[in-house]
Amino acid sequence: MPPVEERLSAVQWRTLTTAYEMGFFEVPRKATLSELGERLGVSKQATSGRMRRAMREVVGAVIHGSSEASRSFRPPRD
Repeated sequence: MPPVEERLSAVQWRTLTTAYEMGFFEVPRKATLSELGERLGVSKQATSGRMRRAMREVVGAVIHGSSEASRSFRPPRD
């Protein structure tokens, strides 16, 4: 399985990196989906879809061991 970076489209990569840079993943969030979409020039709905598809690839890569991140991932203990 290729590394996660190779599994993301250019649009997905740009969406994730922009979200990260804008503070979308911070708690509390520093940016909303609407603000992110505005920056990317697309609707909130399009932004949400891009984020979901990109995050599915990232999480799948971590869980299924196809990236550097997965090698250091330790599942939580029950």
